[in-house]
Order: sequence, then structure tokens, then C-alpha cells
Amino acid sequence: MTLNPENLLQNKTTRRIAASQTPFPLPDVDFYPIADMVQGQISVWEVRRLSAHALHENRVRPDAPWRLESSLDVACLQKALAAAPRLPENGQLLFLLHPASFDHPDFARHLAQGMEDLPLDPRHLLFAVRSRDLAPRSPGLFSTLRALTPRGFGFCLYGADAKALSPSFLLQIRPNLILADPNLFTQKPRNGEETALLSAMISDICRRLGSRLAVSGVHRAEDLHHFLNLGIRFMQGEAIAAPSPFPSQDLLPRSLPDFQLSASASPSLRTCPQVGNLARRGLTASISDTVQQIVKKLENRPPTESVCLLEENRPVGLLMRYHLDRHLSSPYGNALFLKKSASRIMDREPMIRDAGTPLDEVARAAMARPAERLYDDILITQKGLYAGALSVRGLLEALSQVQVEMAKGANPLTGLPGNTAIEERMGFYRETCAQISLIYADLDHFKAFNDTFGFEAGDRMLLFTANLIRETAARCCGQDTFIGHVGGDDFVIFTRPEEAESFAKTLTETFAHEICGFYPEDIRCQGFVQAKDREGNPKKFPLVSISLGIVDCHFHPGLDPRILSQRVAQIKNYAKSRKGNAWVRDRRETPGFSSLFSDTGAA
Repeated sequence: MTLNPENLLQNKTTRRIAASQTPFPLPDVDFYPIADMVQGQISVWEVRRLSAHALHENRVRPDAPWRLESSLDVACLQKALAAAPRLPENGQLLFLLHPASFDHPDFARHLAQGMEDLPLDPRHLLFAVRSRDLAPRSPGLFSTLRALTPRGFGFCLYGADAKALSPSFLLQIRPNLILADPNLFTQKPRNGEETALLSAMISDICRRLGSRLAVSGVHRAEDLHHFLNLGIRFMQGEAIAAPSPFPSQDLLPRSLPDFQLSASASPSLRTCPQVGNLARRGLTASISDTVQQIVKKLENRPPTESVCLLEENRPVGLLMRYHLDRHLSSPYGNALFLKKSASRIMDREPMIRDAGTPLDEVARAAMARPAERLYDDILITQKGLYAGALSVRGLLEALSQVQVEMAKGANPLTGLPGNTAIEERMGFYRETCAQISLIYADLDHFKAFNDTFGFEAGDRMLLFTANLIRETAARCCGQDTFIGHVGGDDFVIFTRPEEAESFAKTLTETFAHEICGFYPEDIRCQGFVQAKDREGNPKKFPLVSISLGIVDCHFHPGLDPRILSQRVAQIKNYAKSRKGNAWVRDRRETPGFSSLFSDTGAA
């Protein structure tokens, strides 16, 4: 897919597109790169109009500005499609559209014509809508976006703010890409509390939703480091790559790999303890108590202390010391409030969580609170009754401890649990007699890739594989799925038997699609690399592929781990004997093993 940029409008396809009936001349556009910080390459180019002021004069009636925007969108689409042949194999164009553009009479026609003439695969196009335009009152727009997905087009949530990143909203629209508002992440907290909570939220979004999360406005080196520390993989801005008149990988700075994403950033908190283990018995009062009685309880207490107001031992409100001081320090505050019921000034909607709620889930909910409540205590209940409270400081200390414990046995490159944690997890399965599918993942021809392109490129591929396994597990498996890194290019996944095949099929297909981005175009075309085998003889090696072996196991205390290891090794070797990306499920029966499922697959 090559095209001379100086002759973009001279080829047959472009002339046909330009000759279509449009209300405006084709606008000039620039392509703003969005880089993948793991692979160290540009994956998406956002299409932006350079200027539209000359197109505004006498073109539409002033009482219909949406007509202007949608017409400009159609013209922009036409111009950008002409540059689509320059896209790399896995590249995508991102179009930010006005909601009315989807209903524009020329939109579907020009899109279909451009896709047919070029030709262009739908997976190369992402259509973006601003988060503020995706209101629940727009059911028609929701239907249109959902209709695009089965046809292969992608959908991007553009300029996502805190409200748009709510789990319920994201589950409803399920975007392929989230281009977040940088202001959401660049507010400077007085301490590390907001950053720690935000990291937990971002990690969970990437792991559970399966969407790519990107941030724009990365213009300085300090911004770049800030977002990397939050675990954000995709970025756009002057510190990443400059805009250009056509899509190009050449714009990516050579120094970019120095800033690439650390796999240890924002580790998955799958083993988080339950929040009830951290609850402390705080100060309580009756819903009928006066403000004066609350003041007495809080005498000589720190400004971060709180009182939980109860009704029949059920929490109905919260009064933080600093909120109370704010009310009483206002003009006539004592006269207005002291003898009144505390219910008049309490927070009637405090954050309340059951004692069995995982700590990471509590952290995400705490981060989503309004700024004025961000540091309020969290109330803990047991069967609806008051069990205690948890401060934000206590929450952060617990999160830090979890991360430290996870890091002790983690692989230093990918941040995934290592062999010690894997053995502990298998011990847990034996004790609980769990029925689990063990999936062993191994890269084929990785040594040849490493020898050809160097250890740095090899590390990027391992990090890519680890992140892809995480994303696939988030999409196909339950929250109790465990992912471990045995070492080198070997990974293990423990998941439910009914989820194993969906995981294996999705992982092999996605890996086959995305791995081409690690190779230069000439090697992709020839389909192999020239390297030396283990005996030092020159040999042609295929591109790296992934092989998965699935063993269904009924763990029990008497299960011999040697039998399990032998079975896993056999099924993994059988998978590796198949050409390309493949997965195999063991169908044999042995003591302690089940054979409820059996199948093979390849991508």
C-alpha cells in the first residue's frame, strides 16, 4: 500500500472521489499520530481539518450549523480516504464526526464508494463521537454505532471525561478506543492519593473492558512520564510524534523506546483482599443527635475524623470533621446549626460498601466521587449493618501493600506473577478441589526474532504478549482468572473450563493479526526471517506465532504435580507442531483430569 504524497489527487480513485457532488471543495487535512508505547510504533492516525473558515461563507443557512458540520465531515472523509493506501497493515484512521454526519445523505454513499474503490478493509477505520454527544437521549446514535461494529468498523469515544469513564456508560457503548481528556489525568494532587486511586481505575478499565485507552495532549516529556506511570499504553501529542499531511511511521522519534511503557505500572489487583478486613470501628451517633452532640464527640480529634450517623445500626449518613467545621465557621454558623439535628448537614449519600467487596473495586468507586468528597471516609457494612469505616489513607496503604506483595514474585519485565505465585495458586486449587482449565502459552520462533532484531525488540514482543493475554482474559474470562509468567516466552493462564476455548480462539486470532506490526514491510511480505538455528546453521524461520495447550483438571490434595506437568508439556508440544497460531485442548482422560471438552483451532 504505497502512494506518492505529492500525487495523492492524481490517481484514479481520488479523482472519482473528488468529482462527487459535495457542497464544499475538499478541505486540507492533517494526520495526528497515536502511538503504541509498548510496540514503539504508530497505530492510529486522527484526521483533522486544517481550517474550515473559508468554507463557511454562504454555504448553509445560519440557523442550521449542524448541516455545515456534517457536510464538512463528509468532505473531510473523502479527502482522508485518498490517503488510506499509505496505512500500514495494522494502521487505522480515526474520524471525529458530528452526530448529524451519520445521517447525512452523502455520508454512506461516499464511505461505500471509497471502501470499494481503494479497496479498504473496514477494520482500518475508526469513527469517533465526543462523549458529550453520546447522551442517553440519543438512542438513534447508539443504534447507528452498534450497527457499524458488525460490519468491521471501529468506534472511538472521544474526549472522555470522568463521567464518560463510568463502568455503566462504557458497558453500554463498548468502544474499541477511548481517547481520554488529558485534564482527567494532569490535575496536580497535593499528595499521591489521587494518582494511586487513578492508577487502580485505569488498570481495571484496560483489563476488564478490553478497549484501548489513549490520552491526547502529551506535549512535554514530564507529561509522557506521568501517563506512563499511570499505565496508559496509547498516547498522542507533540512529545510522541508531530502531525503530517499523510500517515507515516517515520515521524516517530528514535528516542521513543527510552520512554516505553513499564509493564510493572498499574499491576492487576486480582488478589486484592476484601475491604472488610481493613475496617476500623469509628465514631458513631444516632440520626437524632444534634450538631452540638457531634461536636463533643469530635473534640480533640484530627480534622480528618468522621462520625457515622446510624438508624437502627444501619448507616444513613456521614459527617466529616472538616465539613462540620466549614458549616460552623460560616456567618452565624453556631446559631444556625448547633442545636439542630445533625441530619441537616450530614452527607446523605456517603460511599457505603459491603465487607466482602474487593479492595480494588472500592478504590475505583472512591476515585469516581466528586472532588469535594474525594477524601471522605468509606463506610463498611456487614449484611446491611454498620461494621466500621475506612479512611482514604488506609485504603492507599492497603493498595500499596498489595502491590508490594505482588511485585515480590512478579516477572521483572511483564509484572505478571512468577513461579512462586503460580505454585501458590495451584496449591490453593488443590486445597479447594477446584475444576480449572490450565492454558499454557508459548511463542514459536521467538529466538529467531530475538537474534534478528535484538533483545530490546524481543522484550517489546514479550510485553505485548503479556498485555494481549491480559486484555483477552478481561474480554473472555471471569475476574477469578489467574495469569502467570513462567519465564522467557512461556505463560500460564488458569480459568474456568467453559471460558478456555473462547479465550484461546480470541488470543490466537488477535495475535496473528497484530504480530505483523513487529516486522518491516519486506519481511512481512516474504513471510520469514533468515537466522541461525541452535546448531549455528542458517535457516528460514516463519514469523512469530503463539501456541496454546489447554488441560482441564479437577484439582484435589492428592494430585501429583508431576503428572500435570507431563500432560501440559505433551499438549503444548502438540500445539507447537501445528503450523501458525494454534490452540489444542486435551481430550484424554487420566485420574484427576476431566475431558468435558475437546477441540483444536488455528488462526
